[in-house]
Amino acid sequence: MENLSFEQVDYILFEVRSNDRSDLCLYAKHIAPLWHQLNERVKTETTNDNTIEECVLPAYQSPLTDDLKTQLDLFVQKTPLAIVKTILNKWREVARKEGQKQEIEKQLFADWLDNVYFYDNEMVEFPKALQWKYCSTAYAYVFEIVHKKTNIN
Repeated sequence: MENLSFEQVDYILFEVRSNDRSDLCLYAKHIAPLWHQLNERVKTETTNDNTIEECVLPAYQSPLTDDLKTQLDLFVQKTPLAIVKTILNKWREVARKEGQKQEIEKQLFADWLDNVYFYDNEMVEFPKALQWKYCSTAYAYVFEIVHKKTNIN
């Protein structure tokens, strides 16, 4: 499909103006970002956020080791809750996009998050040894801890 583009003079063909305010209008260039925001909002409101099993292959649903549980506990304990929630949201996005790829179970999941979405200071406590094979179970484990923390407070 060809890349669609419009000259600024052609925006008027797709202009939608507000009746209340003359300075507000919607152009064709706004449609894609608007669609993305609406799509994300619908996903957020209609999905079960406590699991990502449906997003990933069975190979990425291995049970957690005790060592990984300890590392995840420390991560949640030492990282501000708002950052943990943001990481969970991005974790879910990465799982949706990449979770059906074959043969990445030994790759480090932190690299996927760190390189694409976060600054170093936000991922300091994230378990660097977490592999893709634990993606789903680690996500559910962290989500449960966060859920308990937010329901108590």
